[in-house]
Amino acid sequence: MIPSESVKIDHVERIDFEDVSFTYPKTKSQDFKAVSFINTESRNILVLSGESGSGKSTLLRLLLRYYPIQTGRYSYQMVSL
Repeated sequence: MIPSESVKIDHVERIDFEDVSFTYPKTKSQDFKAVSFINTESRNILVLSGESGSGKSTLLRLLLRYYPIQTGRYSYQMVSL
């Protein structure tokens, strides 16, 4: 699924992900509970690691706006999405 309002981003200078909670449609358990990372700036490395099923791919899909978040906020370049 591609978001209806796509924006091309050539490079990322900053990502903020604050208190994001998310539940997949048609499920009852919350997949993310108040996940945060703030001020991940250009030239820093953000490592996603974890066991299979721990949410690494879901986190990327949320950042790419494939899924809407239920609570919290996230932004690229200080622009809230």
